[in-house]
Amino acid sequence: MNTIELKKYPTRRLKPSSPSESTGCSGSVTKKGFDSKNDKKFMSRIQNNILSSQEKIMMMKYVHNFSLFMKLFPEDKWKNNETIAREAIKGDGNNVLHFSDMVRNKKDIMLNAIKISPVIISYIPMTLRDDKEFILDLMKLDVRYFECASHNLKGDKPFIIGLITTPLFYIQPNDNWNLIDHIAPNLKIDRDVCFELVRINVDFISHLCDIVRNDDFIILFVVERNGGLLEYASERLKKNQTIVSKAVSNYGPSIQWAHKDLRASKEMAKKAIMENGTSIYYVVDSLRNDKELIKLAVERQGHHMFSCVTDPRLLHDKEFISELMKMDSAIFHYLPWEIKRDMSFLLDHKEHVHVSEYVRENDLEADIFLSIINANYDLIDDQ
Repeated sequence: MNTIELKKYPTRRLKPSSPSESTGCSGSVTKKGFDSKNDKKFMSRIQNNILSSQEKIMMMKYVHNFSLFMKLFPEDKWKNNETIAREAIKGDGNNVLHFSDMVRNKKDIMLNAIKISPVIISYIPMTLRDDKEFILDLMKLDVRYFECASHNLKGDKPFIIGLITTPLFYIQPNDNWNLIDHIAPNLKIDRDVCFELVRINVDFISHLCDIVRNDDFIILFVVERNGGLLEYASERLKKNQTIVSKAVSNYGPSIQWAHKDLRASKEMAKKAIMENGTSIYYVVDSLRNDKELIKLAVERQGHHMFSCVTDPRLLHDKEFISELMKMDSAIFHYLPWEIKRDMSFLLDHKEHVHVSEYVRENDLEADIFLSIINANYDLIDDQ
C-alpha cells in the first residue's frame, strides 16, 4: 500500500518585540513606544492636558491596566496627577488609594471612585467628611452614607434639619437604619430636630428617646395623626386626658395604651367605641358589661362585639338580647345554651334567619309547636 509522506516545513519563530514595543515605558510616544528619556516632559504634558491624540491613546491604554501602569511609571511621577487618577478609577475605584492625599481630597475623584467601588467609603479623607456638599452628594447615592460625615457635621443643627426636610433624601423610619441613630447626642433630644422628624413621618416617634416622648407638644402632634402611637408616649402623658382623647378620636383601640383611670372613664370609652367598636375589648371589665356601650359597639362593629360580654346576668337578659338582635340577629350565635333552648325565646324570634336555621338544624319545630299548645292550654286554664 502506498503511503503519503507529509512534507515537513520548518516552523517560523517570531522575533520577540522589544520591551518598548510590547509593554512600553514612560516617556513620549515614538515608533517603538515611550521614550524613557522624556518621562518628565511627558508627565508635564499629561498634567497640562496637552497630549497629542496618539499620546493620549497610548497613556490611557496603560492607565486602564493600572497594575501595569504602576510598574512602568515611577510613583512620584503620577501619584499627584489628577488627570491620571480620573482615568485610573474608571476601571477600579480602589485605584484611588494609590494616589496622594491631595488627589483623594478632590471631591469629584473620590465620589466617582466610591460610585464604582463602594468598599473604599471608609478611606474618605477627613477634609471631605467635613464638607457639606460632598456629604450631600454621597447621600444622593445612598442616604446611609451619612455615617461618613464628621462629628462636626453630625452635630450641625441647621445641616441636620436641612437633610430631614429635603424630599430628595426621603428620610423615613426604618428598623435597619435611621438617621436619628447617627446624629450627635445633643440633637437626639433637640425639640426642633425631633419635631421635624415626626412632621415628616410620625412613626419616627418610636425611635426617639424618652425625653422627647414626654414632650406634650410633640406627642399631641403625633397622636392627632396616628392615635395608635399613644403607645410611645410617656406614662405621664398617657394620663393626660387631652392627649388620650385626641388619640382615641383618631384611633379608638389606642385606649388600650391609656392609663387605667382613663380606661375606666365611660366618657373616654364611649368616644373610643364611637370611632371603632372593637375598642370595647380594651376598656375595664365593668365598662365591657355596660349595656349602653355594648349596644354602641354592636352598632359600630356588628355581632362579634357581643363576645366581649362576661356578665352572666347580661348573657341571660332576654329583653336586652332582643334589643341587640334587632340590630344584628347574628348575635344569636353567641348566646348561651339555655337561651338557645328556650322555646318561648325561639318562638318570639323565629322571624330571624339565624334562629330559623338553628331550629331547623336541631329539629326543634316539634318542641316549639308543643310549647305553643301548652301555652294555649295554660291560657285556657287561666280563663
